[in-house]
Amino acid sequence: MVSFDFSSLIDLMNIYPPEVIGVISFFFCTVSILTLFRLFGESGLVLYIIVAFLSANLQVLKAGQYSFYDQPIVLGTLVFSSTFLVMDMITEYYGVHAARRAVWLSFGACVLMTGFMMLALGVRPLTLTPDSPYLCFNRAHDAISVLFLPAPAIFAASLISYVISQYTDIRIYQFIKVLTKARALWLRTALSNILASLMDNVIFSTLAWVVFASHPIDGKTLFYSYILGTYGFRLLLSILNIPVMYLSRLLVQEKRKFDVPLSKV
Repeated sequence: MVSFDFSSLIDLMNIYPPEVIGVISFFFCTVSILTLFRLFGESGLVLYIIVAFLSANLQVLKAGQYSFYDQPIVLGTLVFSSTFLVMDMITEYYGVHAARRAVWLSFGACVLMTGFMMLALGVRPLTLTPDSPYLCFNRAHDAISVLFLPAPAIFAASLISYVISQYTDIRIYQFIKVLTKARALWLRTALSNILASLMDNVIFSTLAWVVFASHPIDGKTLFYSYILGTYGFRLLLSILNIPVMYLSRLLVQEKRKFDVPLSKV
């Protein structure tokens, strides 16, 4: 009998460069979004946004060494960027009110989960001997501390930039939709993602590394290393989101069970 565990899968993936895992991650996000949309409609999309937002906030604690950049790049950008696409889908098919509700549901989920994990950390670790069979629980306590004890500046900057950038994405998307009389789906998808991603980078980086930081960085480092550091990647993802949006349109045309009428492309 062949045994298999997740550590074996991780070892297998570690063989490949981060760029390959990034491509796999993009397709995993795309398939997940379209599957949840096809099976559960609005509820599936809201579920994806909540899970993606929580996951991105954990992934950002890890960095990868990519061949195109000499410095390590923190993860989470790809997963987080996909939330803008999903927010556009909710705006397109279910309206602005539903999209704004999704923003606050995901915001609340992040605060709620952080609260739960902080309470878990409030229970003191076990007092154990080095040979105790329960040492795994104390190792888990240390791991949870790393994941769920973010610096207050990072936590606050993340939540503030998330709400503002997502609201910006929704408003830009809806504005272009009205302006073009519901045509040019590609235009509103691309522009809303591009501009909202830039705003997220600017707000988060400024708040986390300047306004809330105990040792603020200089303006040059802020602009080149933090604001523009990952924006090229986010710009690429904004373009790649366009065909995914059109695939969602095909699913809608097949199902034809949505309350909001389809827009003309």
